[in-house]
Amino acid sequence: MTVTASEVTLGVKACNIDKLGDEFFLHLYPTDATSAGPEGFVNQQFNLKTLTPIESSDQAGVASCHYRVKISSSDVKRVAVGQFRAPEGRCCEILWTKEVKLDE
Repeated sequence: MTVTASEVTLGVKACNIDKLGDEFFLHLYPTDATSAGPEGFVNQQFNLKTLTPIESSDQAGVASCHYRVKISSSDVKRVAVGQFRAPEGRCCEILWTKEVKLDE
């Protein structure tokens, strides 16, 4: 995974996203807190199945796919990315999360 101020790129070995079918989230923490929601962040959701991968191979010929998600907010100091599911329609069971500070 690579995070910049403008996008998040997720790499998947062997291009197999079968086990990554749950929704992903980006919690974008803007520098100007007044542009955030009541939770303190801007929420952005996506699913890998709806994105077009960029395929590549390493020197050994092992394929991988990279999925890019543009960050919707322009001035972000921190990004949390992860996956969640909503069992029986109730939000949310967080499966994993990783936070990256961009202002350091």
